[in-house]
Amino acid sequence: MHIILLSGGSGKRLWPLSHGTRTKVFLKLLTSPDGGKESMIQRVVRQLGDADLLKSALVVSHHTQTEITRNHIGDRIPIISERHRRGTFPAVALATTYFYSKLHADEKDIVCFLPADQFVESSFFDMIKRLPDILDRSGAELSLIGTAPTHPSSQFGYIVPASESKTDYHRIERFVEKPDEQLAKQLIAQKAMWNCGVYAFRLGFLLTILKKANLPVLFDHLLEHMPQSSELSFDREVAERTTNSIMVPYPGTWLDLGSWDSLSARLGSPVTGTGTVSGQAIDTHLVNELDIPIHVIGGHSLIVAAGPDGILVANKQESHQIKEILTDAENHSQIMYEEKRWGTKKLLDYTAAGQTGCRTSRVRIAAGKHTSYHLHQRTGEKLLVLEGDGEIIKDGALIPVAAGQLLEFPPGCKHGLRATTSLTYLEIHIGPHNVSSDHIQLDMDWPGEAVHSPND
Repeated sequence: MHIILLSGGSGKRLWPLSHGTRTKVFLKLLTSPDGGKESMIQRVVRQLGDADLLKSALVVSHHTQTEITRNHIGDRIPIISERHRRGTFPAVALATTYFYSKLHADEKDIVCFLPADQFVESSFFDMIKRLPDILDRSGAELSLIGTAPTHPSSQFGYIVPASESKTDYHRIERFVEKPDEQLAKQLIAQKAMWNCGVYAFRLGFLLTILKKANLPVLFDHLLEHMPQSSELSFDREVAERTTNSIMVPYPGTWLDLGSWDSLSARLGSPVTGTGTVSGQAIDTHLVNELDIPIHVIGGHSLIVAAGPDGILVANKQESHQIKEILTDAENHSQIMYEEKRWGTKKLLDYTAAGQTGCRTSRVRIAAGKHTSYHLHQRTGEKLLVLEGDGEIIKDGALIPVAAGQLLEFPPGCKHGLRATTSLTYLEIHIGPHNVSSDHIQLDMDWPGEAVHSPND
């Protein structure tokens, strides 16, 4: 069985810690088995590994999230990067055609995709391993997993089962997407279940759908087609149009950690970061990523979340409204905090003057890690090393660096940095407002064998 892990989202509902690049699946807030902290995507990849489901798995994410995804899961599984967010149907189609045309998977192979932001126990993945057998016995083209609702929520999709049922699966009568509370109560009375967002099918099933829609079935061709595609949901394009489908009920704990209300229940402690929650505070949580303390005194069912992008104080049950409050300009302004595959970058100051901007950031490269070998066409860059040591490659020459050094890279200068010990420096960019558009990546690997000493 091939596993597709979908890692997307716009990064609004868990603002200010999440944004368009650092979405909810990358927040290291969950308690890991060793007592440390792990992100949602780290948790689900760990669970897939424990269930022996990683050997034929891949992740689909937006291209802006490739580096942060690598930072969280390493090189254990391939990552397919989408240039454009086009919904779950194009994402699943891309992954399926990758298995078919790149890995030469058989059309009879089972493909199963699931979101990276669900909170489940190991028994959930044991059920996923049983889906191929259930598909065979039922003769169904598509299998989903549903779970019994704990309350009439308007935030989830519902699966209404048909009257005919078997011991371990149900035929599907219809789907209802995010009903109001009154309709949700009626659906629960009809034994409807929440849709867990997990779908299993034979590879050839989706290839047939692509062919009928006159879409390419080869990965490279479909990737080229994506910019012209509109946003499409797998639910609407496939699930709701498939009459021969089944639902497998999951009896264990299933949570969508997509809001502060649901996530705070899994934090383990009322305080994450610097600060306190005291007084008559009941069910109140503080999550603070700032270097300054925050003290919360009293308050019932509050979430106080603080990060470089802002501060949120909200009733937990109403915190999801931040998605509507944030404007596109606010959610896509200067990114204050970034995680890279090699470390982190925090924006300290940004000043704009005409067509030119000056960005000052604090950058940390983890020991043994390195940036890409790259250049900026119109942006000048200065670095002041604060602590640690390592080396730079500058136009092909290797130069050692240590704390106290000031480095300069004019526009067009090819360069990269590698840390021997943990390396921290101030980075100043002076140039176009959008530095990322002026960034030209030359090599992701450290070109140690290809470079020469300036004394050669």
